Amino acid sequence: LPEDIISSLACLNYNFLSEIRLRRGQPVIVEYKGEYKYLGCCGLSVGEKDRLTVFDVAQVLNSATNGCIYSYTEQIKSGFITVEHGIRIGIAGEYVTEHGEVNTIKNVTSLNIRVPHEVEGCSNYLFKTLYCDRIQNTLIFSKPGMGKTTMLRDVARNLCKTNILNVLVFDERGEISGIDGYGDGFNLGVADVVRCFSKKGAIAGAIRAMKPDVIITDELYGNDDVNAVEYAVDCGITVIASSHIIDARILKNLPFDYFVKLDSPGGDPLIKILILIAIVALTTAVGVFISANKKKKMQVFSELYEFNEKLILNLKFNRLPIKKVAEGFKYVPEMLDGKKVLDGKDGEIISEYTVNLGKSDAVSQIDYLNGRKASLAKCKEESFTEYKKYSSLYVKIFFMIGVLMAVLLA
Repeated sequence: LPEDIISSLACLNYNFLSEIRLRRGQPVIVEYKGEYKYLGCCGLSVGEKDRLTVFDVAQVLNSATNGCIYSYTEQIKSGFITVEHGIRIGIAGEYVTEHGEVNTIKNVTSLNIRVPHEVEGCSNYLFKTLYCDRIQNTLIFSKPGMGKTTMLRDVARNLCKTNILNVLVFDERGEISGIDGYGDGFNLGVADVVRCFSKKGAIAGAIRAMKPDVIITDELYGNDDVNAVEYAVDCGITVIASSHIIDARILKNLPFDYFVKLDSPGGDPLIKILILIAIVALTTAVGVFISANKKKKMQVFSELYEFNEKLILNLKFNRLPIKKVAEGFKYVPEMLDGKKVLDGKDGEIISEYTVNLGKSDAVSQIDYLNGRKASLAKCKEESFTEYKKYSSLYVKIFFMIGVLMAVLLA
């Protein structure tokens, strides 16, 4: 990489760096902490003026291959190469085809440098849930860049650490092991590593030579790869592999017992948006519920005050049964039947009022009702003031709480 890009990357935390995208004559973009950002002079860009630009991407590719680009001819046909330490470089340019297949790539215009990582312990959940009794044939699948190869590395480490098994890693692209010219690479425990260009011919030979209990391999695709895995499974060998295939109709025909889907922490953006909307709606609903309770309280005490007035007139002139006087009210009949229409102190006020109705002669009842008139009027006025003052405020407050939660979770 050019010196200015190297200096800028040194300002970032390598553990959060996943991709470096170079496009001829365009600003450099990196995937950092799961998001694409422009690269600036001292780390992430803070504005258009400090963005770094690369002009000679072909020179970057030449340096990555130590000037021996032709030794990567077979890999280039797949649209990428894997260099030391398991770093994959995707190549875009003019694809030269022959007999319907890519022969080479010239006039390179873009490079996508995938930065590998070791995340020890990332496969622990698999071992706790799927492999607690025995190792199962497992396919780890996802869209590109979700960490399948990283997961396979840790699976290899865990297998070698927790079981005395012969683990054979088929590293077709050199990404799992990341072994360089000196034989150094990622820690895969005591696993055996076979680096090959094609699984088709290599798996059968390696099975006979190395007698593995478990085979780990990446990027399963096409009939040749599937046939190679089926051969291993038929030989009684457990296979743990990865694939970019996400179509369930294709997956169900593959020779695996378990399928593990990897996804980004935020998952599907649409689902995330729907969840955030649901959070705002739920908190707003809480505010509406509290507001509705305030409205109900106001209605209950307004009815009770009006009922008290009608009952006084009834005792003076008509002497109708109490329940007859209560007809036409929404909540009063429920109160007279002993049903709880309000909670807490408000409920106690209602109970104290209704418990003495009809328990004495008409004169005593009139005195009792007149005595309660002032307290009922006060409850009516206070509930009306409370509803008018706070009902819309509760909705607004809980709506803002929902928005704040959504922003924090986004």
